[in-house]
Amino acid sequence: MSRPMSADSRAVLVQLEECAKTIDQLEAATGIDKKRLAYMLWNLRRLGWVTIAKLLKKQRWRVRVYGLARRVPPEARQARPTRYSPPDHIALLNAAFRMGPPPARPRARRIRGVR
Repeated sequence: MSRPMSADSRAVLVQLEECAKTIDQLEAATGIDKKRLAYMLWNLRRLGWVTIAKLLKKQRWRVRVYGLARRVPPEARQARPTRYSPPDHIALLNAAFRMGPPPARPRARRIRGVR
């Protein structure tokens, strides 16, 4: 099973769904710093979500305009819940049998032979 998409990646894809944008426009729209945004766009390009739509030449610099390579599915647009909750029927069974999560184990080191 694949990893869920991060909230920042979803925000970038939603912005690119409207129209192709440069990294400066994405920074202004999402509020993510350029260094993180550049790495995220590189990763999304490698995964096949984003492509370079145009390459603009501004004097000595080349500016990449990023666009979507494929449409974003509706599940990816929605934010995932931060905490896992079991389905209703599991919660009902746990309540009926008075079951809960297992007790937390102590995290201390134990040295054998010493009391």
